Amino acid sequence: MYSIKKKSHFEELYHDFEQLSVALLKQLKLAQYVLENGWNQQTEEETEDNDIMINDLEVKITDIFPILITLYAPKAKELRNIISCHEATMFIEFIANISKSIIYDIKPLDFNTEELEELRNIISNIFTRLKEKVNAATYSYHKNDKEQAINILNSKNEVKELVLELKENIIASFQDIALSAQDLLTIITLNKIAQSLEKIDIHTLNIAKATIFAIDGINMRYKNIQSKVL
Repeated sequence: MYSIKKKSHFEELYHDFEQLSVALLKQLKLAQYVLENGWNQQTEEETEDNDIMINDLEVKITDIFPILITLYAPKAKELRNIISCHEATMFIEFIANISKSIIYDIKPLDFNTEELEELRNIISNIFTRLKEKVNAATYSYHKNDKEQAINILNSKNEVKELVLELKENIIASFQDIALSAQDLLTIITLNKIAQSLEKIDIHTLNIAKATIFAIDGINMRYKNIQSKVL
């Protein structure tokens, strides 16, 4: 009975984590949708409903951790799984909050103007790549796929370079016009979005690092991937 309950709690943990990953991807898709199609009431409702789901799942997952640790005396491998899942859940929550913030940053911007149309395409490309990386990172955790996690870490500069391109294009789009107060506010908002996208990428890399810790017990924080994993 003891082992059955223990197995049941671990299965519940992994199931809820998978649901949390799905909800996170939906939040990223909503952000890209608002960027490409504009804001509407249905999108706002979906964003808020999905945010509630993410918060509820995060609380549910967090509540399982002390049960697993205090009641079942987990072995080393199980303890690594608990710690890594706690970290991955935290990073997913960070990404979800940033994604929601981006949605509301995008809301007042008019990307149909000549200055912003090209920027919208660049941001959309970054979102597409981030969705792929987030999906790969959470998949690597679900499946204990070390190779997938390493591939994600090896691509750490890809989104960073895209964000740098975005920042350069923000400057170029406004450099030859007389800036109004609204233009200045738009530039500040666009730079905030750029920084937020880069933060999402950093947290995605951290999910991959949590995967490697779960599998090998190697703490990848601040470590060189070549020397620590390969």
